[in-house]
Amino acid sequence: MSQSVALALLGLLFLVLYFPVIFEGKTFFYRDIGHFALPMKLFIEQSFARGELPLWWPNVDGGTSFLGLMHPGVYYPFNLIFTIVRDFVTAFNIYFVSHTLILIFSVYALCRCWRLSVEASFCAAVTALFGGYFLSVTGIYSHFASAAWFPMFLLALDNFLRRGGARYFFLAVAVLVLQVLAGAPEVCILSMLVSYFYALVMVTGETNHAHGWRGKTLALTGIVILALGISAMQLAPTYFLL
Repeated sequence: MSQSVALALLGLLFLVLYFPVIFEGKTFFYRDIGHFALPMKLFIEQSFARGELPLWWPNVDGGTSFLGLMHPGVYYPFNLIFTIVRDFVTAFNIYFVSHTLILIFSVYALCRCWRLSVEASFCAAVTALFGGYFLSVTGIYSHFASAAWFPMFLLALDNFLRRGGARYFFLAVAVLVLQVLAGAPEVCILSMLVSYFYALVMVTGETNHAHGWRGKTLALTGIVILALGISAMQLAPTYFLL
């Protein structure tokens, strides 16, 4: 199988899975989506349309802090979709399915980086698309958005540890920032634990930038500290709310 055929088939399977959403105007509603995601994203869209930050949500308990909550993801850059696409349902559908595209093509790229065959990489991406974990976690929308970035983070980290270079370092930082701002800190913590043990166990031999466990620890610590510093615009309000 050629790489172009594999990518085309992967895109076709994606269209099959999300056919009602992409072509029939339907949207998601189950679990946390109906109770949290839809009203919160609608409030973010309305606030941005007025040129305001959604600081305070008047619709719950007579009013509650909104910016300090992490799971709405106020500063998450993908919220710009709601300002570009004026139909809310269409914007929410794009917001949702775009994370699936990020997930499956990142998994494919990661497997190719690991020198797996095109067929094996294709199967891994299909597993991510139809796998039980990601299908079940889609209902917890912030967890899904954060988890979808993990393969890309691992790809950037792997390249940085093996090859060095500022571009891979800052790509890892940027992806981790997106993971944090997506609104699921527990997913970010688990991702960093997996990444650390992956770096220690799987990235062996001499590297251009990080030698031994100390170098890998310093590299990942630097990525995390810089990403948390950039994410402070969200983390600081959450800290003060707590």
